[in-house]
Amino acid sequence: MKAYLHEKEEDEYGEGDEEWEDIEEGEFEEGEDEDDEEEEEEEEEEPVSKVAKIPGGQTSIQFTPDDFVEVGVISRAHGIRGEVKVQLITDEPRKRLGTPNRRLWLQAGTGRGTGAAAGSSSSSQMLQRLIVESGRVARPASKDRRAEWAVKFREVANRDQAELLAGSKLLLALCDRESSPRGRDEFFITDLVGLKALQQGSAELLGIVTEVYDSTGSYSLLRVRLAPDESDIQQSRYRSILVPFVEDMVPTVDVAAGQLLLSLPEGLMETASAKKLRRPYTPEQQAQLRRQLLQRQQQQQEQQ
Repeated sequence: MKAYLHEKEEDEYGEGDEEWEDIEEGEFEEGEDEDDEEEEEEEEEEPVSKVAKIPGGQTSIQFTPDDFVEVGVISRAHGIRGEVKVQLITDEPRKRLGTPNRRLWLQAGTGRGTGAAAGSSSSSQMLQRLIVESGRVARPASKDRRAEWAVKFREVANRDQAELLAGSKLLLALCDRESSPRGRDEFFITDLVGLKALQQGSAELLGIVTEVYDSTGSYSLLRVRLAPDESDIQQSRYRSILVPFVEDMVPTVDVAAGQLLLSLPEGLMETASAKKLRRPYTPEQQAQLRRQLLQRQQQQQEQQ
């Protein structure tokens, strides 16, 4: 199964307790507002655009991070017809960059220019509409780097205008995203991050998906941050595992319910990596985590 990369890949998760406090989707995270976390999770699990629909005739819009995902970066002009070279940050280039009349949004970067045409805004917070005319592979993917596409946009008439776009990002509005058909086993990264990972059969809470990596094969990798046990609490550490995103190990993904089921092979849990928090848990945090641990254990006993 694949998770499409409409976001930049992030550095390895978990450099310290600041990142732990940033995640508020699970039942076992540390923080001062833990009593409210379950309610927050219901609001944040499924990414929903605040922009219900952008009118077709609208040519600019204010950038809001929760409403757009990045699909590529314009590297330079290509040819004399106004085409640009795009470094991909998507596994669906034909849908995003090769489909005529596809609507994308330009976020001005640090290149030579500031917009798609004369008079366009130089503010990186104001997005300019771009409509795809055509797109094709300009450089196939290799072992070390992604493919690069040559794309012609309706608003970019010549090379001079194309050169102004170097360094700018191409964004897809989430309100346009759902119009793109996906296969049954295809998901967006924003769908998966934050899902609870439950053990198939017992429904035991194993952890939370914190990151999705694009592997070199036909599947992605899920990083699952494990629910802390007593040893984790005592040592002020957290553990995580990498799970191949394949049907044998992830038989069920229910985005609407905010969870997925794992069927892990013997020994995979023993591969968990552990990292110390930069600051140890306070007594209050330890007490809270132990209450949550006890609650999970009691729920597990009731289900047996």
